[in-house]
Amino acid sequence: MQLGLWIWVDALCINQDDPQERAREVPRMRIIYKSALDVVIWLGEGRDNSDLAIRLIKTLSKFSEENNALSVGRMLSKDPNFLGVGAWRALGQLMNREYWSRVWIMQEIALGNAQSPLLCGQEAATWDDFVRALNTFTAHHLKLVFTLVESQYSSAELAGTIYSGLNRGRIIHFRTAQNTELLHGPETSDNLMPLLDLGRRALATDNRDKVYGILGLMPTAIREVVKVDYQLPVAEVYASFARAIFETVRNLAILEQCSGPAIGMPSWAQDWTEKDHYRLFGGNCNYHAGIESMDVSFTAHFSEDGNVLRCRVAYIDTIEGLGVRFVYPFGTKSNESWEDSIVQPRTCSNAYQTENGLHDALWRTLVGNRTPNGKKAPLSYSSLLKCPILLGEEVSEELRSWRGRKAFDQVVGQNAALLIAGRSLASFFPTENDPILALDPAESHDAMERMFRLHRSRRLAVTSRGYLGLVPAASRQDDCIGILERCPVAMTLRRVSSHEFEVIGPAYLHGFMESGDRFKEDVGDCWQINLR
Repeated sequence: MQLGLWIWVDALCINQDDPQERAREVPRMRIIYKSALDVVIWLGEGRDNSDLAIRLIKTLSKFSEENNALSVGRMLSKDPNFLGVGAWRALGQLMNREYWSRVWIMQEIALGNAQSPLLCGQEAATWDDFVRALNTFTAHHLKLVFTLVESQYSSAELAGTIYSGLNRGRIIHFRTAQNTELLHGPETSDNLMPLLDLGRRALATDNRDKVYGILGLMPTAIREVVKVDYQLPVAEVYASFARAIFETVRNLAILEQCSGPAIGMPSWAQDWTEKDHYRLFGGNCNYHAGIESMDVSFTAHFSEDGNVLRCRVAYIDTIEGLGVRFVYPFGTKSNESWEDSIVQPRTCSNAYQTENGLHDALWRTLVGNRTPNGKKAPLSYSSLLKCPILLGEEVSEELRSWRGRKAFDQVVGQNAALLIAGRSLASFFPTENDPILALDPAESHDAMERMFRLHRSRRLAVTSRGYLGLVPAASRQDDCIGILERCPVAMTLRRVSSHEFEVIGPAYLHGFMESGDRFKEDVGDCWQINLR
């Protein structure tokens, strides 16, 4: 320090009121962070017992290894205050600070290192402490940790305060981005989708920064094409960013980020201001809906004016039945009644042929055939069909407060009248209000947690041939579901004219999402379409 030390502070060193200076400086931020001796992260002044939260994080980090984590978990189950009175509430408040939602922090963390200090008031912990506490330790006790934080948030002092989780997903994706940067540098697109997820939900004063704020973490080929220009309209920035990604990665996977046509933009371009869009799985995509014969070569290209994306599609089926939209946050209701918003299918077909096949397709569709960690759903998840719909006062306080159970009751309860192969959805589940039934099979807990994450912004769907799926909330009866070349998920499309379509968004259609799914044999010929 005595020899002199340069300190660069983004809030001070860039004139935020000068768009030309911002355009010059933003591309340099990657170089600045990468060249820094250290990146110091400031979470803000100490408040809301943040000192307790930092100490809890360091303690959980210390006990994050499996054996220690399990023993600490047992003690917490017996005494929620074992690690400090009010510590879990303080942790929830710390992790819900606005800092975690800022778009520019992504570069700070990803281009820093595991030992980068995070300062809050007079306390400090390393980035590695945060990862070990909120990822490694919490992975062993997911339900317990969320229950501890949620229960302390329900206290009188915080009545009316919105609890939105621990930002655990962000922490995991930040760490992944950091590891990718350390191992591969910017020349890989492997971590592209999680970065785009983070950018979508980040706060930005200028909506152009939804792109510019993560540009420093993109492959060089994308950074060279997308020029930072704060004079451009937001829609033009988003469309040029999408084109750059298509042409760099040579696949259509980014279409999973589409959330329906936006005013002033092509439907294939992503509206990053739409925060309520969620992908089928919030990490690197692990579905494999692609058709091998169609994915051998990549033929997708843009029209001369850059507004139309021409690509190949394998048509699967048409949507006939639609459930209600999964309303979030819990406790809110749409203006129309649940039953009135259901669109019943016109046929009673069962594409899965047998009763057992239909049951299997139903529970797998409810969880998108994945665990919360992205693995293929195990047979134990079929225990969902043994869980009753609990909407009345007989529901225990423990079940009422758990977000997984709330998600299950809301999805199944509100869609109870939806017809599947001629039967109501409710008929697939126990109907008696027997207190014994309120004890859900233990195997169903992870499945319900997956439902909480999956059904936001989606609705159940039944196709004309009787396939089951989950489609974007904006889907309509007679929309199409197809598989596009080099796209790992099925897509919901809306016909504009004979060969012109709009992208509505990604779909889960059971029987078409895995490599080797036998139902792919039913897919017809591929044909060329224009996406507008």
